[in-house]
Amino acid sequence: MVIAIRKSDTKTDDNLVELSAADADEILETDVEVKLKWFNQPKGFGFVVPNDKDVDAFLHITTLQKAEIQNIGEGAVLICDIGYGSKGAMVRAVKAMLDAGLMPGENSEELVQKSGFNGMEGTVKWYKPDKGFGFVIPDDGKKDVFVHKTCLEKHDIDSLIPGQRIKMAVKDVPKGREAVTIELTGSNDTTVINFNPANSAE
Repeated sequence: MVIAIRKSDTKTDDNLVELSAADADEILETDVEVKLKWFNQPKGFGFVVPNDKDVDAFLHITTLQKAEIQNIGEGAVLICDIGYGSKGAMVRAVKAMLDAGLMPGENSEELVQKSGFNGMEGTVKWYKPDKGFGFVIPDDGKKDVFVHKTCLEKHDIDSLIPGQRIKMAVKDVPKGREAVTIELTGSNDTTVINFNPANSAE
């Protein structure tokens, strides 16, 4: 369900979403099923992705607190109201939590079982710390898997080097595949140690 909300409406109806001063108009979509992309607990915010849209919606910790949600993990599934305004998409309310996701201490295999993501191993192709992303060559022989720095940060990994062997949970995204969890296995593949990302088309 989609509702158009005007800033003036918020003055007369307490049931409408409270908008920030910068939002003159906002489109509110209610009862949207979303999956948590990532959430930084110390900083108090993260992003969710609606199942039917290629857009990230901002999620603040106070919105979770209002829904009395204390813990939330990678891949969590929520029912939310999302506002689309001049500053992008923002979760305005959390109605329910269908799945709490991957909690601290759980591994990639547990996330795969709970969320339906694909679990696999692979070899780091290249990673650019200055850019904050890289690619992994998956053992399944299919398209390389994109790895963003936020995935590393969640698992206290500073960087990756070519040839490192990893275990990961992978999700499908519009442009290919992306790692949502990553674990170092402690072994290396020397065949790609000297790989030069400048020569890669990725």
